[in-house]
Amino acid sequence: MKTHFNLASSPLENNRRFIAGAATLGIIALAALFFLSVHAMRARRTNGAIRADISRLEDQIRASQREQERLRVALKDPKTVEVMNRARFLNNLIEQRTFPWTKMFADLEQILPAGVRVVSISPQMDKTGRVKVMLVVSAVNDEQKVKFVRSMVSSPAFSNVRPTQESHPEKVATGNAGVVLLSLEAQYATI
Repeated sequence: MKTHFNLASSPLENNRRFIAGAATLGIIALAALFFLSVHAMRARRTNGAIRADISRLEDQIRASQREQERLRVALKDPKTVEVMNRARFLNNLIEQRTFPWTKMFADLEQILPAGVRVVSISPQMDKTGRVKVMLVVSAVNDEQKVKFVRSMVSSPAFSNVRPTQESHPEKVATGNAGVVLLSLEAQYATI
């Protein structure tokens, strides 16, 4: 029979498992370090490109702000202000000339009953292209006045018809004027 005696001062230990585990963890750590280093370099390169884009855009903003300030100073020049006022005045004249007077008179002719005359017409065009018309009409009596208002309300050319003032003048300078003066506001369909 054989007996095994350990004559060493310390018992024999098997470290193979520890070394294999430590080597595996070391390889995993090195791989993670490699991937993180590659990712950090890519992020730095991308951030550098983004910083360059930001710098380029900030330069463009500064150039645009300088141009805006130059234009602001140029627009405050008295000569430029005079030209802009003249252009605004001419544009208003052109806008008034583009009002469809012929169409409006044709529409009024269709709805105007006997005994009612148009004394004045004052159109105002807003920025959206809608036209608000202020009309003053004279009628020989209240019945004709009511007929006119009803026909204006039922007309597709006019909307939001609203009487603003009514008067019964005793003496009118012209002999053909009616006995009832009526002021109206309405939206006119220019199309």
